[in-house]
Amino acid sequence: MPAVDIVIVNWNAGSQLKDCIESLFLHEQALLGSVTIVDNASVDGSADFCRTDARVRLIEPGRNLGFGTACNLGTAGGDSDYVLFLNPDTRFLRPTLASVVAFMERPESAQIGVCGIRLVGEDGTTSNHCARLPSAMTFLNLSAGLSKFWPATFKPVELVEFDHEHDSTVPHVMGAFFMIRRALFDAIGGFDETFFVYYEDLDLSLRVQQRGYAIQYLASESVFHRTGGTSRTARAKALSYLFESRLVYARKHYGILGRSIVGVGIFLVEPVRRIGHGLLSGSGEQVRETIKAMRRLLAILFGGHADRT
Repeated sequence: MPAVDIVIVNWNAGSQLKDCIESLFLHEQALLGSVTIVDNASVDGSADFCRTDARVRLIEPGRNLGFGTACNLGTAGGDSDYVLFLNPDTRFLRPTLASVVAFMERPESAQIGVCGIRLVGEDGTTSNHCARLPSAMTFLNLSAGLSKFWPATFKPVELVEFDHEHDSTVPHVMGAFFMIRRALFDAIGGFDETFFVYYEDLDLSLRVQQRGYAIQYLASESVFHRTGGTSRTARAKALSYLFESRLVYARKHYGILGRSIVGVGIFLVEPVRRIGHGLLSGSGEQVRETIKAMRRLLAILFGGHADRT
């Protein structure tokens, strides 16, 4: 059975990174090709143990490259037929890769380019992590908050209508567990490094389908995935990165009208909504975070740089 190269991008994942790697070698030793950790200038020492662990390859570029660029760097050192992009906050609970690879190796799966599986939280429930390819109006509805309150009418990016309890071909599977054929990954040029973080996996999924390949979700296999969101100290940065990547996605895939719609949502609708909500709810923190995020976004777009740590 073909081997799988594992690529994990680490940024201050704490003890979760080691737990993830230990679970890999406990349950998946037989199918592992290379196991590469690209550390994006972590300051918490989470990747220190990798320097003395001969089972893994540690790449330390010395700065935060962003997710897609780091993934491309990590992929370049392997040669297995499959590459699995894995988040450091995942953990294997039992042997899983053999079933996924066996599915991909079936003759009838020849046009399946990417495979994802169930992501299970601490309470045992399956997270909602498959997604649709967004239109400009999808992003505008998201900026306006319509997708949150009326998801049946204003479809969010996430496939909230999909129960994730059965196998299905889907437009996109979350990058926490994203297995792709190496030949396909190379053919489409890997991740677009224009994205720093967010939406680079959606962009990759779109290009996979433009090549005539499908994306499969398998409910029969699962890994643990810790959820919890961005730390409070990084919310403004995360928000600015999110806005930046929406603009990159729109510029790449939409026409002038679509790009304008996304821009209106980011620069007018969403800041007003967030600041208004913060004022009405008495959350000065939300107001400050929104203003800080917009300033960072403008610095990125017009100053050409921002603190990426």
